[in-house]
Amino acid sequence: MQQRPSSGCATHSAQLVFGNGVIMLGTIRDDDFGVLQRPPKLLGGIGSQSAYIVVGDADAHYERAVAAGAEILVDIEDQAHGGRAYSCRDPEGHMWHFGTYDPLQ
Repeated sequence: MQQRPSSGCATHSAQLVFGNGVIMLGTIRDDDFGVLQRPPKLLGGIGSQSAYIVVGDADAHYERAVAAGAEILVDIEDQAHGGRAYSCRDPEGHMWHFGTYDPLQ
């Protein structure tokens, strides 16, 4: 995954790059596409989808998330199906799950 230095202003989009794959993320916006979606923060805080991201070191990732002020929903813990994971919410209210369990391994 590539990370670019912050310019001190709000992030409106991000590109997550891994090998030949790219996932593009964007925040709500005031245009024709923006009227088609609403973040959970504006819908009472309930999400309709979430992502699970495999990370190499869930504990280190968790510590960085906490230090950055992430809202932790499920504290980091060992999972019954293997690996360690935690869940958090981004500033718009979307849930994210990060852990070491890789179903392809």
